[in-house]
Amino acid sequence: MQAVVKAFDKAAIERRRLTVDYSCWLAEGETLTNFGVVVQPFTPEAPLAAFAAYANPSNTGLTLFLTNGLRGQTYRVALIVDTNQGQTKRDDIAMRVR
Repeated sequence: MQAVVKAFDKAAIERRRLTVDYSCWLAEGETLTNFGVVVQPFTPEAPLAAFAAYANPSNTGLTLFLTNGLRGQTYRVALIVDTNQGQTKRDDIAMRVR
């Protein structure tokens, strides 16, 4: 299982913005070309939703918003990015809903 690189808290009613800068990991001239977000576990009564994700203008960073979620639940948010040089990177972030 992928290790969690960072953990955050959010209130159930809060819309939380997360920004990840990949520039220190990318080679010179390398940019993000694709990304995906996977949230686990799925809690049908109050799912944690990820939306409005976008790359920064230089395509070296990613921003997304997380909203809702079940109080007392910790979610794993997997960010998966691809680059123009064929790399794929996954970073897992924990989001605790209070």
